[in-house]
Amino acid sequence: MARETERQRSAIRSLIELTEPRTKAASLVPFAFGVAWAAWRYRAFSPGNTALFFASLLPVDLATTALNNAMDWRRAARSAGGRGEGPAGLSFRAAVAVTALLFCAGIAAGLSLAFRTDALVFVAGVAAVGVALAYSAGPLPISRTPFGELFSGVTMGAGIPFVATYVQFSGGSGAPVSLDLRWPLAALSVNLAETASILLACAPFAILIAGVMLANNIRDMEADRASGRLTLPLTVGRPAALRLFAALQASAFLVTLAAVALGCLPPFALAALLAAPQAARGTLRFLKSSPDAVPFGVSVGNLFLAGGLIALGTLLAAVSGASAFP
Repeated sequence: MARETERQRSAIRSLIELTEPRTKAASLVPFAFGVAWAAWRYRAFSPGNTALFFASLLPVDLATTALNNAMDWRRAARSAGGRGEGPAGLSFRAAVAVTALLFCAGIAAGLSLAFRTDALVFVAGVAAVGVALAYSAGPLPISRTPFGELFSGVTMGAGIPFVATYVQFSGGSGAPVSLDLRWPLAALSVNLAETASILLACAPFAILIAGVMLANNIRDMEADRASGRLTLPLTVGRPAALRLFAALQASAFLVTLAAVALGCLPPFALAALLAAPQAARGTLRFLKSSPDAVPFGVSVGNLFLAGGLIALGTLLAAVSGASAFP
């Protein structure tokens, strides 16, 4: 009995290390913001579509992390002449099976969402899965190049809230972007002003998520160098990467101010400034850290606090009925 219990605990620990659920603030905070932004900006909210998007987003995010870790374990094991086992003896085959199940669950929910909405959601879903696979797999995964920060910031920081906003509309009617697909013709309509507004509103999240990825790559510089990666910190060097990290943390707050001033975020979103002192202290601690003790949690904390306060402020503006068009 005790042996079976320990085996179950070991399996749970392996799954947690494989999927890293603690890092999912990088997708859940932008998701929450996108839902709140649609409710504030357009007074639009679809509980069913929101639930389906969440049910698609979370498994795909977990699967992306699992695939990235599994591929890293396999490369490390091959270079060391091992069998490709991960933590607690989790085999590469088992890791791939978990990854495939997560992808299938996310894709199933995504297809259901596309049937409830329109073809644009299907296209966005295909693109998301494609980026997730390209990030970790293939001859030259994005995660092993200097472009990981850019892809993660854009796809997660802007793509997630954009889709979370879009799915609040039935069939895209009234959305800032619409796709009219009538075979063999397709017409894409874009409201440039509204699209620019949501992109500026999403910019703090894109910046902070890029910072999370940068912090992770700074922490893993030595391991990445040994495995043959060419991440951004290895390309520009540790001092330049640290300066970039500090610039990203500061610019996230500056962009938030600009978005509020231009009416792309409600004044309630200025609550994010409450996180500025702690973000500054954490950033200074990060800059002063040694290569052997990089406080990676600083970047996640900044995203969770600043991004969470922006999302909460936007939700409060929606609930209070604050005007989105002053």
